[in-house]
Amino acid sequence: MASYVVNPRNTMSLAQVEASMSRWDLDAYRIQRNNALATMQGTITDGNIPAKAVVRGRAPRDIGGFYILTGYFTLLKYLWGKTPQELDRVIGLGIDTTTGNDARLEITGADILVLREPISVNDFDLRGYSNTPDGISKSEIPAGQQFNPAYPPAAGIPQWRLFAPKKASFIVSVIGNQRINTGNFTPQDS
Repeated sequence: MASYVVNPRNTMSLAQVEASMSRWDLDAYRIQRNNALATMQGTITDGNIPAKAVVRGRAPRDIGGFYILTGYFTLLKYLWGKTPQELDRVIGLGIDTTTGNDARLEITGADILVLREPISVNDFDLRGYSNTPDGISKSEIPAGQQFNPAYPPAAGIPQWRLFAPKKASFIVSVIGNQRINTGNFTPQDS
């Protein structure tokens, strides 16, 4: 059975991530998180809002009816204009050989969620770009390990990881050759 590389930061809290860094790296990391947060302060209309494409019909909901945004996310503007097949290529989704689950959006279609509660600099971790799954480049993979096929290297859009679940809203579902665009949803959703 294949051994998949896993970044230990995926299970760390913010305090643990920061404790693992040198002082110089920590200062740079905090500056980068503040800069990233500044880019996330937009609306649905301008696309500068945290968003996630998930397998159609599988987004978890809480008791209040909100969707739950967890794990990795990007900004809505990087999803605009894409079909489900194109989303697979920019995000990096595939078939998980350990579970057999097919996460490819070209097969399932995609639901697009956007963050609905405020986000602070302490709510997320920098995870690089989608061309480095799990924040790990090909050159950093230990001998005998490989990327999980569920998350292959992709086209390279910015991505971050939430430390804790946040409330989100569903804005659009796309299947087949449908594209995500501002005509799929109305500005009052912003």
